[in-house]
Amino acid sequence: MRTSCSTVVVAVGAFGLIARAGSPDIRSTEWPPAVIRAIPGGDRFRNADYLRLVAGDGLLRVAPDALFRRMTAAAQRGEWYKALFLARVFTQARPDLPAGWSNRAKLATQLGLDEEAAACAKNAVSSEAGGVGSPFVTGTRFTLEPATLADWAAALLIAADSPPVERGTSNLLVVRDDVSGVHVETREERAEIDAHTNAEDLRQYGRIGVFAEPEPIRLVNVLTGSFMMTGGEPMKLGGNSTGGSWAMTALSAFAIASGAGPAAIGASESARKRVQAAEAEKDAKAPSLMAGGKVAGVTWNGHQARIEYAPQPSGHDRAVGNPVPVLWGTGGALVPSYCGRLQNRASVEVYNSGSTNGEAKFGMSIDRVCVPKIARLQIVPAGVNPHAWAGCDGRCPTSPPLTALELALTAEDFAALMPAAASAIEPVLDRFRAEYANGTLTLLPTAGAPPDLSVRYSFQKQFHPSRGGTIGFDQRGSIYVFLPGKETYLLPRR
Repeated sequence: MRTSCSTVVVAVGAFGLIARAGSPDIRSTEWPPAVIRAIPGGDRFRNADYLRLVAGDGLLRVAPDALFRRMTAAAQRGEWYKALFLARVFTQARPDLPAGWSNRAKLATQLGLDEEAAACAKNAVSSEAGGVGSPFVTGTRFTLEPATLADWAAALLIAADSPPVERGTSNLLVVRDDVSGVHVETREERAEIDAHTNAEDLRQYGRIGVFAEPEPIRLVNVLTGSFMMTGGEPMKLGGNSTGGSWAMTALSAFAIASGAGPAAIGASESARKRVQAAEAEKDAKAPSLMAGGKVAGVTWNGHQARIEYAPQPSGHDRAVGNPVPVLWGTGGALVPSYCGRLQNRASVEVYNSGSTNGEAKFGMSIDRVCVPKIARLQIVPAGVNPHAWAGCDGRCPTSPPLTALELALTAEDFAALMPAAASAIEPVLDRFRAEYANGTLTLLPTAGAPPDLSVRYSFQKQFHPSRGGTIGFDQRGSIYVFLPGKETYLLPRR
């Protein structure tokens, strides 16, 4: 139940019809060559067969018997999300085979998707297969913990095929940036940053005091903390709250409202207590410069339920509770890109068609922008403090930009499904697959290019250079690079 923090819950419809309803035409979302060239380490995507398999509808073109065998192998390993995802593809490719519907029904039952199971079971005994509804899967609808990293990625692909929550739009899956907890900067961390700050900057801007910021988003919190974003307004820089105005006494309720697990809720409660302790120290906290902002979406709470809340300023130019796009679970599992709109109060780097020189546009919003559905993983080992001055420098391995299918399909899958498109990325992923069980994997929701947008002010490390930006494109051939965050929201199209 959602109680405080201006969160409103209203029941809405719980079931849709076709898995890819509301998805845009695939051709309009294919990655242009200029986008592929802009993706760091993206040379493998120049292989057309490989690109179509991992960022398109290539799975519909593989041999059905090979697809069936990989589905069976996933089920035998307890990878229920992956098995169901492959079963969905199988029934889409071969709707005439009753065995495909029967297997899909059993797998849907295993995951508690009873409406999908019933429709598939009916098709298994029918002489003519009918349309099968794709249930709404997000938030607490994820009842089973994924067995592997591949299974986790497949769970997001299942979420991507949820029916559209608003007519005529594709779903945009997001999580709150504080879904894994909140970190309140310590005096020691602040002193270390001041020691590395240019003396002229300190003279001009002064010491800013401590603030709070989200913890890295851990994969274990993404599924149950996810919801479909339907609208919102980004925050703006320019407020002037007092140091005592960001007590964040509702952090725990915020975490509960986002579907966070017990660990994240406990972390938020601990952060709240540290904030209260800091209030006792005169001038300990920085005044908040952020203001405004609102988020609206749909989650699962035993049924589809609408949520509304406002992100929370947390000192200086920081805030918590802003939406982070989870592109791997967005807008149709086999659709290469998500096409939405960008509402922006910060900078966007614009590369016009054929140009290699970007131009920074402050406050530029874009009515239609398509974003390749890629993101990255980062390992944050135990004992590493990502909030310190050195942060993760050299100690937190980061993956190249990936598609969800690159995570969901293993080397064995590639060999069986499309040998000509053998995975060029799998050796790099071995370490990340092994780390999944340790809970050290975090989500970096950006493509990572170019890095020059990483540092907004010379006197602070607001964004680590390795995170870079998100790449978008439009039908005119322009390329956009932006940083999703408190001042820049990716939103569904109106």
